[in-house]
Amino acid sequence: MTCAMRLGIHSQAGYGFYVKLTHISIAKLYSASCVERSCGNRYRKIWGEVAKASWLTILPVSNIALVSLLKLELDEGESEAITLFIEKPNQAILLDEKSARRVAKQMNLPVLGTVGILIWAKQNGLIPNLREQLDALQSVGKFRLSNLIYQEAIKKVDE
Repeated sequence: MTCAMRLGIHSQAGYGFYVKLTHISIAKLYSASCVERSCGNRYRKIWGEVAKASWLTILPVSNIALVSLLKLELDEGESEAITLFIEKPNQAILLDEKSARRVAKQMNLPVLGTVGILIWAKQNGLIPNLREQLDALQSVGKFRLSNLIYQEAIKKVDE
């Protein structure tokens, strides 16, 4: 069974994804790309560690005009991530911020969030318990998750 998934990761989520999912050991199952400039600027203190991750490819964005246009509504990292996804499409783009997800969906981009990855991991037998992982995301990773999304996720995997 192949468990690898190729994702275009929003730069802010890139590090969050790394930190939040590394503790449950599924980050290594993904190959991902991350926006070069925004990732490096936001996470200078730990950038060297993140950049060394074997599953993460750091890529530059070419279409600065699109980034500027998207920045009218989104922050720089989200704008660059969406632009990078358009330049180098993958299976999905990882976005957790509501505004970024809305814009990406309006552009007909396949959007996946951290919770979606955990649901996929549970459905594919990569994690034994989704509830524990969601709780860890909130407590250890300081991930904000509404009770509604939490309950919907648990229901999807019959926990």
